[in-house]
Amino acid sequence: MRAVAAVAAVAAVAAACGDNATVSQWVSSTQFGEHYAILQADNARIGVDLRSYPPPPSTKADCSVLVADLSNIAGDLPTPDARLTALLDAAFHSDQAAASDCVEGLPADRAKLTQADAERVRAEHQLVAAMARIATVTGSVPPTSTTTTIPGGVFG
Repeated sequence: MRAVAAVAAVAAVAAACGDNATVSQWVSSTQFGEHYAILQADNARIGVDLRSYPPPPSTKADCSVLVADLSNIAGDLPTPDARLTALLDAAFHSDQAAASDCVEGLPADRAKLTQADAERVRAEHQLVAAMARIATVTGSVPPTSTTTTIPGGVFG
């Protein structure tokens, strides 16, 4: 009976963890590296905005861009790895809360803007943890550039 339970537990853990090939394929097919870079850039812009009080007028647009980017990127879930999915889901929810609180806190609700900044920082840490999970599973970190080289273009 214990052996059956142990085998079932191992099978459940294995099912929750994606393997190198499936996670690598997911990273490639979803362009996760680019999406990661987009969210980190959004978070960085909002972080700069929220360091000023009151924040600059561009803050509302920056928070709205984050909402739009999250909407586009949320379709990447689920991943083939349950832990990675949980990390990204948490990051997306933290960023969504940050963007909502940011817009609601403008132009000068200091408490709401402070909360938005804390949620933004939490999202950044969760995104870094997700990238670390990818590296653990696949053995490499995906490129995170948002710049695509066009063959025959200025850079290609």
